[in-house]
Amino acid sequence: FGSSLGSRLPRGPTKNPSEWAGCLAMWLLSQILNSFCCGRMHDDSPASNSRARAVQIMIGNDAEKAIEKAGLLAAELEADDEQDSSEVSPGGAPRRMKTEAAHHAPVTSSVSPRSHDLSEIEADDFRRQVEKLESLVQGLQKECRKYPKSGRTNLSWVGRRYFAALPAELPAGSSWAFRWQRWFRGRLTYWKDKQSFLKQGTPKGSVSLLSIVRVTWGEDCPEEVMVTSMEDGQRQNLVLIFDTKDDAKEWYGILMAVRGMFQVRKR
Repeated sequence: FGSSLGSRLPRGPTKNPSEWAGCLAMWLLSQILNSFCCGRMHDDSPASNSRARAVQIMIGNDAEKAIEKAGLLAAELEADDEQDSSEVSPGGAPRRMKTEAAHHAPVTSSVSPRSHDLSEIEADDFRRQVEKLESLVQGLQKECRKYPKSGRTNLSWVGRRYFAALPAELPAGSSWAFRWQRWFRGRLTYWKDKQSFLKQGTPKGSVSLLSIVRVTWGEDCPEEVMVTSMEDGQRQNLVLIFDTKDDAKEWYGILMAVRGMFQVRKR
């Protein structure tokens, strides 16, 4: 009988005080009746009956205490439930965790460049470089006299040539990056005269802009500029004679600036 009463105890917490009280009373009753019944099986004396009466009084007192205890316990459980519900957001996530996450979240800048922004920045850099370079090379279009490839000697014949810098034909593409690469592979080219250049005639010769290793101008020969190149293992000196010292110095400065742009970009 005591075991069947004990099996009715709740298996988890409950908010109903009366349910707790009833269950506790039944559990106490089951424990006492078990011991009492065992005693009656062996003893039916008046003393045993007195003990049974005392047990009934104890059951009453313990039941009242159990009801009071159950009420306090249920109130604590209800208070805990109310506190937990106040910390839960409608979405089901704890508000406390959301607050901490927001507090410790890293501050991000709205102007941080994303991947496509970096491409735009790089494209703009190529645009500025190409525009600056094309503006510079315009100054290299100049007519002057040139010594032959064999070098400057007393018997050397000096002929007039028209110089200009041209980009390579490849790689194909209209982007600023492709335009820069074509200039990177460009050449310092010379024609028989300006008319041949304008008609896109066959040039007399050229050297790679990247192959130029030295550009020389000095006060000892102020009208001359020497362009030294190293291409395919061959060293070549182009000695140019301009009409005036200023023309020579200006052309020298422009070619040095173009060469400097390529050197910076290579790094």
